[in-house]
Amino acid sequence: MKTSRHTYNIYNKPWGLIILTLLAFHLTSCKSEPELDRDTLISNEINKRLNQFILARKTECYNNTMNMAIRQTDSLVKLNAVKYIEDDLHRPALPVKPPKELRPTPKDTIKNRPFLKDSTKSIQATDTIN
Repeated sequence: MKTSRHTYNIYNKPWGLIILTLLAFHLTSCKSEPELDRDTLISNEINKRLNQFILARKTECYNNTMNMAIRQTDSLVKLNAVKYIEDDLHRPALPVKPPKELRPTPKDTIKNRPFLKDSTKSIQATDTIN
């Protein structure tokens, strides 16, 4: 069975590539939209901006409502938490102190004596120069 080395390919020829390019441009140009008059364009733009405004306003209202609801629920949760803390976590009362008995101070019968010997006399004796 013989196979031919040269197969016919439209992309190998320069005129085939030109024809395909022209055909592609022709097909894309046929799908263009009809031109609209000025009033139609203005009304379309007004409707588009009006829809954008309505959507932005709805989104803003939704966000404001959600923020208000979150604040209210958070305040209720905090209030309940404070109530539970106030109800359950009281400090116990301090115990009663025993009464103090005041006794007179005892008389000191021991005479005071210095702990260390008086060494100032010996220093004075060695410091004098004769």
